[in-house]
Amino acid sequence: EGIDWEGECRYIDAELRPATALTLTGGVRYDIDPVDSTCTLSTFLTFPDGRTRRAVLAGRRWRAGSSMRLHPQVEEGEERGGVYLVLTELSPDTVLLNEVEGATGRVVLTSSLSLVDG
Repeated sequence: EGIDWEGECRYIDAELRPATALTLTGGVRYDIDPVDSTCTLSTFLTFPDGRTRRAVLAGRRWRAGSSMRLHPQVEEGEERGGVYLVLTELSPDTVLLNEVEGATGRVVLTSSLSLVDG
């Protein structure tokens, strides 16, 4: 089973200054199956008006290496969307996530998660 991480999300500009006073709450969950080399990423984001956005992405590591591509998982009849995630392990304790625009290959968002003992 995975672990739920909850926190806040802020929009920043290129100089890492807050771009807006809007603060969102949400969380992320990673479920990793080392036997099948698969990862499922579930996210949720709650807006100040109470609306919630949920997304699920999943992928499999197809060859040896530290990266895998996660694609949006959608219900029948829904659009998949134009982005995917590249998840990269940075040993020993960090995961780097790049959200990539599928049509251009341009990285539109980067985030990281580091495990801290304690």
